Order: sequence, then C-alpha cells, then structure tokens
Amino acid sequence: MITLTKENVISGSTSGLDPLRQLHEHILQSVSDGVHVIDANGIVLMENAASASMLGWCGDCLVGKHGHMAIHHHHADLTEHALTDCPIYATIVDGQTRHIQDDVFWRQDGTSFPVEYTTAPLRDDKGAIYGATVVFRDVTELKEAQARLLRMAQCCPLTDLPNRALFSDRLNVALALAKRNQVNLALLFIDLDEFKPINDTLGHAMGDALLKKAAQRMSACVRHSDTVARLGGDEFVVLLPAVEGPADALAVAEKIRLALHDPFDLNGDVVQISASIGVALCPEHGVDELTLTKCADVAMYAAKAHGRNGVSLAVTAGK
Repeated sequence: MITLTKENVISGSTSGLDPLRQLHEHILQSVSDGVHVIDANGIVLMENAASASMLGWCGDCLVGKHGHMAIHHHHADLTEHALTDCPIYATIVDGQTRHIQDDVFWRQDGTSFPVEYTTAPLRDDKGAIYGATVVFRDVTELKEAQARLLRMAQCCPLTDLPNRALFSDRLNVALALAKRNQVNLALLFIDLDEFKPINDTLGHAMGDALLKKAAQRMSACVRHSDTVARLGGDEFVVLLPAVEGPADALAVAEKIRLALHDPFDLNGDVVQISASIGVALCPEHGVDELTLTKCADVAMYAAKAHGRNGVSLAVTAGK
C-alpha cells in the first residue's frame, strides 16, 4: 500500500501515488474544512490547503511539527493547555472518536480563533492505533452571531443597557452575595419627569436620542461593578451591589439626579428634564427581589409626589 510521506506532502508531489490515491488527495485539498493528520507521537504528517490557510503555517510548514505544541498549546483564556488534557492526544491513547464544539487553535502569528473539530483514530490492518485525523472549521462567525443574539435577548436595543430579564438575574445574584457577605445592597428606581411632552412636541426620534444620552449619563455616574438597566419607556433602575449604608446610596442617587437635570442638546434642540428617584436597601427594606423592587418603586412615586426632581428613601416597615 502506498502511503503519504512527509517529503511528498511538503513538495506537493503526488506523482508516486496511484490514480485512486491521487483522487483522494485532490478531494482532501478541495474541502473547505481544515484537515491534518498526526502520528502516534503527535507529529503532523500532513495538512490540507484549508488547514494551512486557517493556521497560517504556509511559510513555515506545520508538517513535521508537534501539533499540540504548535496550534493547541493554550486555552482561550490563555491558561496552558496540558497535553494530557488534549482531546486529540486522548484519541491516540484510547481510540475514541471525539467531537469538540468549543475550543481554540492558534495560528503561527500567535493569534487564536474558535474551532469546532472532530478527531478520530487511525488504525493499521491489525487494529493498532498509529495516529489520528483532525477535521476542523473556524466558527468565528457562528460565535459572533450567537453573541449578537444573546445581546439582543439581554439588552435594550436603543440604549444597549441590560433589559429587565438580565437585570433581574443580576439583582438576584447580588442579593445572594450580599446575604453571604453581610453587606448592604441598594436599588434605585428612576423615572424621567415630563418625558412624554418631549416625544409629543419633538417627535419619537428626539425622545429616543434623549433616552440614549440619559442612559450614558447615568452609566457615567456609577462604578463598573454597578448596573444601570432600562426597564422600558422612561423607567430605569440602578443596582449598587455593595454600599456602606443609606448615605452612600443617596449620594449616588443625587449624583444621577443632577446629571439628568443638566440640559440635553438634541441636534440643536436644547431640552431639560428632571428625574424622580426612589432608593431601597437590602436588608433594611427587603431581602428578596419582589420586596426590594416594590419599596424602591413606592419611594420613587413619593419623590414624584413631593414635586419631582428629587430623591426619596424607602420607608422601613414599622417606622
């Protein structure tokens, strides 16, 4: 039986192969998936054109190099990928075919890309394993599409802030951590005063522009560890997962109120709004999402009742 050798792979020559083997070689080189073959020691015996293109080893051929050390040496988070944990190496050891959907390969230039691949053992006529095939594809576009869909499901398309569902998840995680670490957590409910007249007089496009700028101002008032979210319309919430007490939460709320009260320039139209903000703390006003949310909402309406453009702290039960 005629076999591919390192020499004729590197040279690209298939003249020593019979017509059927030449046909197989031509098919292999024409497929869009990357394919490379390694021996029992992990040394790359051959790769097709797609593999060379994706991995970028054309100028310094991958053939003859240790596959794991060349293209599979680290995980996506840059932690070292031990050979003993490599699915391809495992296939050579136990002969099991593996399909891996979430991994990365590394190019010659030091950059990585996400891959999905199947690795299968190569056996001789007696059934002994003498290597493995790796068939892979670049799934960068798939990963990016999945990320876009996830962002659409979790974020407000207008402001790019977390939506109600994502905020609820973050709030519940923060509540659990606050209980475990015995720290105070604050929830701010924010409603823009007199927003509807802007929509009515200047149009919804201007209203949308105002919401985007308002979201940016609120985000600039908090830490990276805090969360600003849009619940819908002109209603926003802010999660402060760790505060010293009411004074800290009220200070952040006042900072946001002042930021929102500064005039907005909307393509030449200068408008001014205000905000009514309700503040509730965990554990003082509630230790679960429903109770804390209700308290912050009631406090926000109290701020509106007191003339708007203000901050109100929730009332502790029994006081």
